[in-house]
Amino acid sequence: MVCQYRSCERNHSPEVLAALRAIAPKGVLISSSGCLGQCASGPTVQVMPDQTWYCRVRPDDAAEIVDQHLKGDRPVQRLLHPRFHPYDGEAVAEGDGDGDVLGEDISGEDVSGEDVSGEDGESDPTEPLDGEQAVDVS
Repeated sequence: MVCQYRSCERNHSPEVLAALRAIAPKGVLISSSGCLGQCASGPTVQVMPDQTWYCRVRPDDAAEIVDQHLKGDRPVQRLLHPRFHPYDGEAVAEGDGDGDVLGEDISGEDVSGEDVSGEDGESDPTEPLDGEQAVDVS
C-alpha cells in the first residue's frame, strides 16, 4: 500500500506508486491508499501481510524494495519506519515469503492510535480540503 494523501502526495508518492507498479513481481498487488496516519514520515509504504512499514520512500527506492523485500523476503533496513520497527541492534524479522502488498485498510483511519495531525497543521488529515468532496465508503 502506498499512501496517496496530501502530505505523502506532496512528497512524490504518486511517483513511488508508479515506480513500484512498473517493476512489481507477477502476482503482487501494489495499491494506493488514503491516509495511513504517518503524515510527517511520508511517503509511507506498508507491505502486507507482514506489516512492514517504510517511511520517506523515494521513487528510486522502489527497485530495492522489490528486489530485497518482495522477492528476497528481507526488509530494507534503512527505510523501516522507526515507530513500527524500533531498532534494537538486531535485524528485523523476515516476512513469510509471499511478498504480498495488499490494500486492506484504505479507510484513512489512524492505524497507530496516536495523534496524526501531520506536518501541515491540520487537526484531522482525513477531512476533505476546501473544494474537495467527502465520499462515504461505508
